[in-house]
Amino acid sequence: MRRRAESYRSASRSFELVGRRERRAQHDLWQGFVLHVEMCWLRRGPTPPRKLVLGKFPDDEPTVRLYPPALSRRRPPWMLDLAFRAGVSSVVEELLTEIYSALQNDARRSAAMAIRSLIETIMIDKIQDQGTLGKNVDAFIAAGFIPSASDAFFRGTLIEAGNAAMHRAWKPTVAQLNAMMDLTEWLVSSIYIHPEQAAAVQGKLPARKR
Repeated sequence: MRRRAESYRSASRSFELVGRRERRAQHDLWQGFVLHVEMCWLRRGPTPPRKLVLGKFPDDEPTVRLYPPALSRRRPPWMLDLAFRAGVSSVVEELLTEIYSALQNDARRSAAMAIRSLIETIMIDKIQDQGTLGKNVDAFIAAGFIPSASDAFFRGTLIEAGNAAMHRAWKPTVAQLNAMMDLTEWLVSSIYIHPEQAAAVQGKLPARKR
């Protein structure tokens, strides 16, 4: 295990090993094996240390996990404003918080399902429930909330990803989930944040001279 940690450090030369802790005596009474867990704290430049966890059963290759995972995503600054916006359901903020928590823990399927739940919540909030998901999507797009360039991605990926994760155990890649988050964040901000910001700016513009 120590050699594996050192090899990881040499493979990523920009990382500095700043701490290590080992646990060797995790004995399972049912299976009779000992699990070796080694936790290392790695740091690259001025960034906070990341925890590297290596778990190993006898005669097995170690399982390596990095915390926070590469999928971790910063919450946009406007999230703090959602709770103070009139007409914004608390469910929207709660679902967003759950999504970022799932991303922080590399729970990609959970994030995909929560994104789907958030999108449905927003659609019903804006166009009322039309009875079926397909009708809700059609009405939402017809109302102009989704630009035509993103129509196919919204229908084929953002909506269907939740179904695939829930019913077919589909696990999105980091790139796929980041693309889904890009559109989700844009959708939330364009509906609940930007209109009020635009109105505030417009109210301060000088009138045209005739």
